[in-house]
Amino acid sequence: MSKIIGKNIIKHEELDSTNTMAMTLAKEGAEEGTVVITKQQLHGRGKPGYTWFSKYPGSLCFTVVLRPRKNVDELSEIVLLGAKALQDILRKDYGIEAEIKLPNDVLISGKKVCGILVERARDKEGNPFVIMGIGINVNLKLADFPSELKESVTSLQLAKGKAQDFKLFYDRLVNEIDRKYVQFLSE
Repeated sequence: MSKIIGKNIIKHEELDSTNTMAMTLAKEGAEEGTVVITKQQLHGRGKPGYTWFSKYPGSLCFTVVLRPRKNVDELSEIVLLGAKALQDILRKDYGIEAEIKLPNDVLISGKKVCGILVERARDKEGNPFVIMGIGINVNLKLADFPSELKESVTSLQLAKGKAQDFKLFYDRLVNEIDRKYVQFLSE
């Protein structure tokens, strides 16, 4: 069971952006470890000027509210925490070697499978927080992607040759993020 991440899960059928919703909730005081997840993300955001393509039911889109009790000088520390968690479960649980492409992508065989967007702000009490949004192509076929992305993206399903258990994948990833976050806090 998760120690911090996923204590509170807020599920939506459809959202413009999990990061936008998590930012709003965090500013109102959402507790650390709150996860905002949606089946369909309509306007997912990537790094400035980019959008994140997602398609129901094959995309996993969620955002975690973090309130680290230590100074996070570089948001890249949090991005790497999420990227390494994904990289580790892909290797350990799926036999897939993935690479981290800085600043915020995870690749399988040179193609993007995941994007991570980390943002920080302060809540209404003035307390700092960080949100980490993760978009992962889990069970998408090549035909699901827009033509302009087909050469540069992949999914777990494409890498493994068959659809994967979505809930099991989510549970494994959240547990690994939690493990790495607890370790990060203790360093």
